[in-house]
Amino acid sequence: MILIAQETTKQAILDPSYTIECPCCHQSATDQRYDAHDGMSYGSGHYSINCDHCGYHECDNECCLVCALY
Repeated sequence: MILIAQETTKQAILDPSYTIECPCCHQSATDQRYDAHDGMSYGSGHYSINCDHCGYHECDNECCLVCALY
């Protein structure tokens, strides 16, 4: 298991990221599925979709700094 730090939570990547079609521009985007530990609880089944082409971002991380900007 690989541990990485992203935004304000530590995430354990369950599966390497994979490429999907971006819901916005229909080019390739990255989809990651992970478990997150925010210091108080351990939540599983989270996701993050990011597109380098158009900047699309979608996730279900309550502490996401990208989502907080929009």
